[in-house]
Amino acid sequence: MRALRICRTVIVLGVALSLGLLSAPVSVGESAEKATLLIDFGNGEHLWAELQIGENRTAINLTERAAHELGLDIEIEWSSLGGYVKNIGEKDCALPHYWHFYYWNSSLSGWSMSGVGQSDYILEDGGVIALYCEVDYSDWSSPLPVPTPAHRYPSIMFRTTLNNGGSAAGTAPESNTVLWDLDTEKTEIDSSPAIGWGKVFITGTNGFHAIDQSTGDVLWENPDIKGMSSPALHDGKVIVGAANGNVYCLDAENGDVLWSKHVQQRYFRQSITSSPKV
Repeated sequence: MRALRICRTVIVLGVALSLGLLSAPVSVGESAEKATLLIDFGNGEHLWAELQIGENRTAINLTERAAHELGLDIEIEWSSLGGYVKNIGEKDCALPHYWHFYYWNSSLSGWSMSGVGQSDYILEDGGVIALYCEVDYSDWSSPLPVPTPAHRYPSIMFRTTLNNGGSAAGTAPESNTVLWDLDTEKTEIDSSPAIGWGKVFITGTNGFHAIDQSTGDVLWENPDIKGMSSPALHDGKVIVGAANGNVYCLDAENGDVLWSKHVQQRYFRQSITSSPKV
């Protein structure tokens, strides 16, 4: 009887495997390790993709597979120095723009420029990389993407994108519960907020406010920057117009004024009521 039971067990297991009722073990070539890619088109639009790393652990391989998964055309150019992404999607990232390659530096909690090319960068489990279509500064330093792994879907300018698309990525709220509110001690706010790096930036008639996105606590304020202009976010900075006719560039972290430029005379109570695009 014992031999019969063993025989029946073998037969049942064989049938189950043939019918796919039991999961086959993952082979070495089908790694369960994953990495994440940000594609930032530099116009307010961006996409995220998370894929298994697989046998080919290079960033360029993950990027090519991510593009196909997202339904994007991709053009990769190869030379003696390796491969790099020349174009992806419908964005014409022509010089002086080009696709900057970054990795998420967890020790610095920020994006860092990779020291190697996309075809030489080897992904680790849980790694995050980014492609960003932008122009270098005059000193050859590179701007950094606004989206981060912790805050993936920022709203970086009025109506979201350069072409005023007005749509936002991410998930909808699960309820209409008010999480927090902030009394600015004025009767109205005529601008729209920008959201990035876990902060909400808003121009009011009594000053400019940076608010913690999670708690509603005021992080910093500038009473001299007031009006109706909606701010724009770029490379750790906030750009906004003011009722006094100045355009300001602020450090998003602490509110320091990095530069300002007077562009228009004040008329009645307002001067600049439009919202900057970057």
